[in-house]
Amino acid sequence: MSKYPIKGNKTTNKMVIDYQSLVDQENYETLKDYEGSDGISVICPEEGTMKWEFDVEEAGLYNVEIEYYPYKGKGMNIERELSINGEIPFRNAQYLSFSRVWRDATKIEQDANQNDIRPSQVEDPKWQSTYFNDYLGYEQEPFLFHFEKGTNTIELKSIQDTMLIHSLVLKQHEEIPTYKELKALYKKDNYQKVKLDQEIKIQAEQAAYKSDPMLYPTYDFSSSFKRLSVRVLMFF
Repeated sequence: MSKYPIKGNKTTNKMVIDYQSLVDQENYETLKDYEGSDGISVICPEEGTMKWEFDVEEAGLYNVEIEYYPYKGKGMNIERELSINGEIPFRNAQYLSFSRVWRDATKIEQDANQNDIRPSQVEDPKWQSTYFNDYLGYEQEPFLFHFEKGTNTIELKSIQDTMLIHSLVLKQHEEIPTYKELKALYKKDNYQKVKLDQEIKIQAEQAAYKSDPMLYPTYDFSSSFKRLSVRVLMFF
C-alpha cells in the first residue's frame, strides 16, 4: 500500500469545529450535555453526509481529532468516508473506522464440572476521542491533512452505523517520547523505583473495556506465564 501524499508544513495552530460550524443544522437531531459532555452534540445517522464549514487562520498540515459517542445503532463498528473541500484527500480517507465500547456481561463463572463459562459481551458506550487514522495500522501516525487559509469544509459520509459527534479538532497530535527520553525525564524529576513486597499481576481476562466483542476470554494451555497445569484465559 502506497503512503498517502503530504504537502505543506505542520502548524502549531489548534482549531475546534463544533455544532456552530455544521451546515444545515436544522436537518439534524441534537442532544445537549449528553452523558457528561458539555454543549451540543449532533447525531450522525447511518445514512447521508454531514458537512462543516469553517475558517482556517494558517494554511498547513493538521491532524484531525474527533470526539464521538458510539450512539445506539446496530452494534457494528462505525464507518465514515472523509472529504475535505469537496474531495477525498487520499485513498485511505475513504474508510475511517470508529470503535464501540464493550465489556463482559458477567464475571467468569463455572459450570457444575468447574469449566469456565465464557461471558457474553455487552455494549457499554462512552465518549471517545481519537484521530483520523489508518484502521489497518499500516500508517502508525495519525493522518495529516492539508487545509488552505480561509474557508474550508469537512464532510463525513456515513458508511455504517450511527454516532454522536461533539466536535472535530484540527491540531498536532502529541509526540510520544522514546524510552530513553522518558527515562531521562523520570531521573530529572527524581522518580524513585518502587519496591514491592509482592508482585502485581493483572490477568488479560480481567479487562474492564474492549473495542470489539470478539475480544473474549478463551483457553490457552501453552502460556509461558503460567504452569501448564493451570488454565489461563487470554484474549484473541
